[in-house]
Amino acid sequence: MTHNAPRLNPPPGFFSTDALNTPERLAVLHDDPHAGFLPPTYLEINQALTILDYADEVPLKRGLHQGLMEIYDHQKKLYQRKENEETGKPLHSSHQAGILAHLAVASVLHTFGDHLADARTVYPRLSVMRKVVGERINPNLSVAAAFNDAGIERGIEKFAPLQRYVDIVRYMIGQKMPGFDPLRTKTERLARVGSGAYSHTQSGGERFNVSNVLANKHVGSYYTAPKLDKQLADYLSFMFETVAIGDLVDDCDKVLVDVRNRGKFWRRVLDNVGYTYNDLASTIVATRIGEGKP
Repeated sequence: MTHNAPRLNPPPGFFSTDALNTPERLAVLHDDPHAGFLPPTYLEINQALTILDYADEVPLKRGLHQGLMEIYDHQKKLYQRKENEETGKPLHSSHQAGILAHLAVASVLHTFGDHLADARTVYPRLSVMRKVVGERINPNLSVAAAFNDAGIERGIEKFAPLQRYVDIVRYMIGQKMPGFDPLRTKTERLARVGSGAYSHTQSGGERFNVSNVLANKHVGSYYTAPKLDKQLADYLSFMFETVAIGDLVDDCDKVLVDVRNRGKFWRRVLDNVGYTYNDLASTIVATRIGEGKP
């Protein structure tokens, strides 16, 4: 698959905007030797492209540090400008604004960990998918029938990340889509540990340590969410029952390469987070490497 997308040169920051449309942005990431994968959400596309831009200009570790500190400085200024509606006085001291800014950076790093975790989670599922497809003799057999023959349950769970990849490739090359946006980012709010850490510090508790901040949300793709929305569930069920395994052999091989590259990319990014956030990045990696090969 070859694409002649222009080179991305976004402004600084992990949430960049640029003149490229989404298919072109996907093509850049697919073709870049430092990436070589198709992110499954808009958020991951934005973050990966900006990281690639930093890596082109300076060593990755320095570029990441500059980007994270830009986020910190921007967020701290925003918090310092917030005023109490009743008194008109600043809502946060400089110290408090700094803590909240650290939490914002920590949130970004945790999203990097979510991308890594998704790659590691879907890789073994896709490996099962490839094995099932490769062992069937009749290429006209549906995916559902192939899984039934193999005696493997929860087949749609293994099939979903493959169909996600196929749909994103179709989106990239301008083919008809299934009736919904395959790149939507699903955000699930968790216990707000970050806010708790902030409150504890302000009440005279332990000194704030950014390396101890846990995630307060999880971001990912709708295709691999624990609970699928009805439209997507119906779509995946239909494809699972009707797509012939003979049409999936090449896609299975390509998606395994894609997921390996994706996992390696985000592991490399987190391994190159240095200075203030090194310990947090190391903790995030340690909690995300329980499954799969990427």
